[in-house]
Amino acid sequence: MKPTVCIATACLLVSATPSNGGAGMASHQNIGADLIVEHAVIVQPTAGVKETMGFLTIWNGTREPASLAAVESEVFGKVSIRRTELVKGQFIAEPVNGIVPIPGHAELLMRPDSIHLILGEPKRNLDTLSETDMVLVFDDGRRLTVSAEWIEPGTQLADHHHGEGDEQRDE
Repeated sequence: MKPTVCIATACLLVSATPSNGGAGMASHQNIGADLIVEHAVIVQPTAGVKETMGFLTIWNGTREPASLAAVESEVFGKVSIRRTELVKGQFIAEPVNGIVPIPGHAELLMRPDSIHLILGEPKRNLDTLSETDMVLVFDDGRRLTVSAEWIEPGTQLADHHHGEGDEQRDE
């Protein structure tokens, strides 16, 4: 495994106790034994800005590792997975080359200061949307469709860890 992928994995994995939910707000009542996407959001871009950020939580309730390879959207012509790192005292967001690994019984928690999505080249007017579907593509060919809620810039993201309640966290 490349060192940069190891760093991304270490930054993203949090202690996880199984729980279940779905896209959007999670119920956290049942144990999940599959890949589950929760808290999917896209930040509404400000006027004149052609790119925006997206965040989600992926719980891998299986015993096998999963590897996020790409994210697709019919609303955006370009979706990239980025990783923010501190380099020489400055935060730099670089595209992730390759996959984003999610070990079994662990979660990927996307945040502005770690792994996140950059969505660009909108194909339609974004002002009228309240939700947008995205397709998560894994390296084993698995595809998960998730509906992401649009949020206003500055909205706090849910700080979610499986087995614990949701809290709000500043971006």
